[in-house]
Amino acid sequence: MRKKDLVQKISKITGVSGRKVSLIINAFLEEISQALERGERVELRGFGVFKVTTRREKEMFQPRTGERITLPSHLFPYFKPGKKLKERVKE
Repeated sequence: MRKKDLVQKISKITGVSGRKVSLIINAFLEEISQALERGERVELRGFGVFKVTTRREKEMFQPRTGERITLPSHLFPYFKPGKKLKERVKE
C-alpha cells in the first residue's frame, strides 16, 4: 500500500477530503521525524515504537578492492512493532 492508497481509504472511511487527510498524514509523519531528530522515542500504544538506535562501528571488506574498511558508528531510525500489531499480522 502506498501513501496515496492510504489517503483514499481514510478519506472514504471518515468522509474527510483526501486533501485534508493528506495534510494530516504529512503532519503526522513530520512530527515523528522531528521527534526522532531530537532523539525522542515515539510510542503509539498497541502499534509500536519509533526510536533512534546507535549502530556500532564495524569493519568490512571493500568488495571491489578487497581493502579492509571501517564503517563508523552512526544513528539509525528503528521501529519496534507492538504486541497488538504482531498478533494481528500473525492471524
